[in-house]
Amino acid sequence: MRVFLILCLCACGICALAMGGGLSVYRSSAAFYSPVDPHLAQGGRVTHPAARQPIADGVTPAPVARLHFPLRYNYFDPIPNSPYGHLIYATARRFDLNPELVRAIVLCESGFDPDATSSQGAKGLLQLMPDTARRFGVAPEDRADPGRNLEAGARYLSWLIRRFDGDLDKVLAAFNSGEGTVDRFQGVPPYRETRTYLARIYSELGLQREYEQVI
Repeated sequence: MRVFLILCLCACGICALAMGGGLSVYRSSAAFYSPVDPHLAQGGRVTHPAARQPIADGVTPAPVARLHFPLRYNYFDPIPNSPYGHLIYATARRFDLNPELVRAIVLCESGFDPDATSSQGAKGLLQLMPDTARRFGVAPEDRADPGRNLEAGARYLSWLIRRFDGDLDKVLAAFNSGEGTVDRFQGVPPYRETRTYLARIYSELGLQREYEQVI
């Protein structure tokens, strides 16, 4: 009887291998599977595919921290209750953006002041640098125009969402410090200004995020 069972087991293994698979035995744990290495009664053992790596019991991989907030426009999104609310809503809808996201960025960038100008030369509601405005279809001298500023800024924001696959941390950090900086640090850079900026926007959106190693 034992010989018959061994022959059946070997036949099953050969069939599985012929079909391109592997013969694996696993024992369940709370959240993962780790391989068992049983020995056959007559010597030899059942092996598992080399591609499956052991995971120790009680060890969980670090979670990927990612905020879940709708970045794209929804028909039911309300018009923001803020200065330039209707213009923000129309622009957000045009470029498939959540109007509340655009409103929060405008608030943190300029406080809704179309003439706001930074010491680095950024200007307008979304504080666009001359090169950024030009890159997204607006002449630098038109940045003080609320509609034109929102248009170029919304184009840039929509582009960043596609570039960073909807990762809000990276999108906002890039809007503040440039996509090249986010690429260099492979995420939110450890700059106090950028991380304070993100924290303010998250607060406006009713989200919460903490950052460490701020310099």
